[in-house]
Amino acid sequence: MPIYRSFCNAVDNESTMINATYIWVRSIVVKFGLCPWAARDLNHLRIYVCRADLQDPSDERLHKPAHEELLQHALDLVPDKEVGSTLVVVPQLTDFENFVRFSSTFTEILENTGMDFKIQVATFHPDFKYENTKPNSPENWISRSPFPTIHLLKVTEVAKAVDDYDGDTEEIWERNIAAMKRIGSRNMDLAMKKLLGVARNT
Repeated sequence: MPIYRSFCNAVDNESTMINATYIWVRSIVVKFGLCPWAARDLNHLRIYVCRADLQDPSDERLHKPAHEELLQHALDLVPDKEVGSTLVVVPQLTDFENFVRFSSTFTEILENTGMDFKIQVATFHPDFKYENTKPNSPENWISRSPFPTIHLLKVTEVAKAVDDYDGDTEEIWERNIAAMKRIGSRNMDLAMKKLLGVARNT
């Protein structure tokens, strides 16, 4: 288990979670260039971070309230001209498999309501693991975050960002993998631990 996971599990303060997520975007995602468009939204204060809660993350029958809350955030985001994307922290989903099931069901809800034409979902988790990788593979850090997080993005803005991108978007993934391998899992672990410490003290 990464060193910083013990810090994540010990945090239950909402303001710390939200603060840590903003710091993660700035000090990990933007600093290491994992998303070419994140800096623009962060600099223009167009990223909104909030929290949703689950009663029992292992019981899918009790996920409905949180899914409805996420759907409402999606509905609110579409017409909002001030906010570009919304990051929803769901702290109870510490188990990665539960998180995958939860986020997959939410994606199905977007499809069933036709919202998938307006909202795109990206997922991040402290224990994120891509298929056919080992838990400590550096590329997993591309999608690792301080807390379980559902990222809601406007389809129109994603399409515009891709069109405006000066380069081949297919190269972003390969560049991110190379960056994570260069930095290394241990240094990423320490960087995450450091930002959590900053978040708890600000």
